Amino acid sequence: MQKILFSCCAFLVFSARAFCQNQFTEGEIIYDVRITAADAKDAKVNTGTLTILIKGANVAKELNLQSGFRNTIIFSQQEKTAYSLRKVDNVPYAIQLDPGQLKRKQEKCAQLQRQELESDRKTILDFAAEKVKLSCNEANPVFVYYTKTWTIDNPHLFQDFPSFTYLPLAYEVKNEDGSILNFELKKIEAKPIDNRAFSVPAGYKKVSQQEYKNKL
Repeated sequence: MQKILFSCCAFLVFSARAFCQNQFTEGEIIYDVRITAADAKDAKVNTGTLTILIKGANVAKELNLQSGFRNTIIFSQQEKTAYSLRKVDNVPYAIQLDPGQLKRKQEKCAQLQRQELESDRKTILDFAAEKVKLSCNEANPVFVYYTKTWTIDNPHLFQDFPSFTYLPLAYEVKNEDGSILNFELKKIEAKPIDNRAFSVPAGYKKVSQQEYKNKL
């Protein structure tokens, strides 16, 4: 894997050491995904990847699973829009999401309860990973391994902990149905991203969420 080369060094007055820290504002992040069914007897496991493209306040997230499920969500700051890209019977649809609803959900987790788990540390892709338990209101807690090498500042990146400011290297989310989602960093690269990645592709029909439901 190509290593990320970067140079900076911020000396911390209140620390005995110096360390490098960059804000990740443009580039590509890829996670390996593992989804385990709630029923232990079933033992079904679905794997895939989550690819995230970032350019300033713009975000595109594509989930591809081995089962064939595919969903892309794009947030365009310039157009002030959010869409979910899916296909029904091979017909491509761009489902318009409600930005206000997304913002309200993010605001609910604006204040995360944070518990550092200092005894549990490991290395992921040559990054020293620290572990933290993040809790938001009554939702299930999320366990995150993170690096202080990269900081993030975009609430659209990770909906379960939108106000967290460090890049997750691995994290675990438990859904309401009991299924467990595990994500682990596969690749990270700071590079220029084409603006077209955050626009609805040609050939996709824009519909409301209700119109999409009516087609199912």
